[in-house]
Amino acid sequence: MIKLLHKVSTTLLLALMGVAGLYDFIGHKAVLKYSAHLGYPDYFIHWVGACKLIGVLVFLIKPTLRAKEWIYAGFIFDMGSGFVSHLSCHDPLNITLLPVFGIFLWSISYFSYRFMENKTKH
Repeated sequence: MIKLLHKVSTTLLLALMGVAGLYDFIGHKAVLKYSAHLGYPDYFIHWVGACKLIGVLVFLIKPTLRAKEWIYAGFIFDMGSGFVSHLSCHDPLNITLLPVFGIFLWSISYFSYRFMENKTKH
């Protein structure tokens, strides 16, 4: 059951980060407009998009345990920062809670991964 939960949550998380990364990287008009509202310069959004895409690609090619931890760290930093940015700008609740969905997926994926890793060590 844990393995299935991990696979589903990780697949959804990687899809979310991949699509978001692609939109950020190519500089989609809506992304750049909203990012400017949050106070971020365009070049930063392209950089964040590239990092998301690299994280997704590395995750898909079976990274080392240390690389996987860094990818998870980057993803949670991105989504947590997004949540705080939306809160700081007093965005509507439906916009502010979007990163929370990603954080929810991240939590299931990461903690099920840690559970399975700890189980294999004993």
